[in-house]
Amino acid sequence: MSDSLITVVIPVYNGEKYLEETIRSSLASLHRPLEVIVVNDGSTDSSLAIADSLAVIHPELKVISQENAGVSAALNTGCSAAKGIYLFPLGADDLISEHYLAKLPKFLI
Repeated sequence: MSDSLITVVIPVYNGEKYLEETIRSSLASLHRPLEVIVVNDGSTDSSLAIADSLAVIHPELKVISQENAGVSAALNTGCSAAKGIYLFPLGADDLISEHYLAKLPKFLI
């Protein structure tokens, strides 16, 4: 496996319906080291609570909360906080397979 840190950035606004499954699919990645950043963009549903509850048990998950500024601003916030060599944006309702990120660095080098 690669030793290159990948950061998954998930901007979210009112994504409670799919967010937990999205975060879990990212955390299930076989690639390590891994950082997952969820940027709560002023959600009025339980998105922030979902992300915070998962962050308690997953140290590789970081949650940032900001006032609603739009998906691009939330993505920029996450990218600014990222420590990874590679950044992977993921929608709050998207899923990835456990093998996807493990293969990614091979294609980018």
